[in-house]
Amino acid sequence: MGSDQKKPILIAAFSGRALAEAARRSGYSPYVADLFGDEDTIAASAANRKVTGDLSGGFDEDSFVHSLNGMADEVSSKEPLKLVYGGGFEAEPDLLTNPNGRWELAGNRPEIVRLVKNPFVLAEVCRDLGILTPETARANPPGGDGWLQKRIGGAGGGHIRRVLVQPARDGAYYQREITGRAVSALFIGDGGATGVVGYSEQWVAATFDQPFRYGGAAQPASLTATQMQAVDRAVRGLAQYFRLRGLNSADFMVDGSNVWLLEINPRPGRRWSCSTTM
Repeated sequence: MGSDQKKPILIAAFSGRALAEAARRSGYSPYVADLFGDEDTIAASAANRKVTGDLSGGFDEDSFVHSLNGMADEVSSKEPLKLVYGGGFEAEPDLLTNPNGRWELAGNRPEIVRLVKNPFVLAEVCRDLGILTPETARANPPGGDGWLQKRIGGAGGGHIRRVLVQPARDGAYYQREITGRAVSALFIGDGGATGVVGYSEQWVAATFDQPFRYGGAAQPASLTATQMQAVDRAVRGLAQYFRLRGLNSADFMVDGSNVWLLEINPRPGRRWSCSTTM
């Protein structure tokens, strides 16, 4: 599909469809690198490159860089193109580092992604800010009852296991299991000020070996005024501490008056399809 007269923008994610559709609605011409290259993404894109890789192992670095450089060549812009990225870089933020100046990130820098996705840093910051968050451990807890094993940099919930039924894995950390309703807040930041855009409620699509696999989300989430205040307070505190930029999301577990922060996703999430100007 050829280029049009709209301003070009690069998009990279495991699945780039939602971001491509949002970019087109916002007046951009999206050039998309993702793992699938499905018909819907192609239809929404000025160009699409299918990158070698998979959901568990991530992008192949050479294929990823080649895809972005190839699309930048198609545009023939005299200035670096803006790159908006979605899910797929939590475990490998260095892929977002551009050694040849062909693109500029529209969002959080790789070092910020690495810091925010470090569960031990996040847990310590939450304690300092008075934000409720599950107990987090580096080692497999004795007995393991009531604990979850997660992968550092994991996304989509497929990596989460109950400790009692799984052996320890490389790159794992452990978090006390919290029950309640899974809620996500979308927010936008400029490195200082932060504004919450909306709230969604999530559900799982469990399988035998992936009991916490992400299944979907719907807006709006049902929150009381007290719960919403707790979510907003956590989002604003963490966004300002880490100086987050662009669209981000925060995942919570809500149970009555308790609102537990689970993680921050320092990029637009696939559960959000919004027309915010990038």
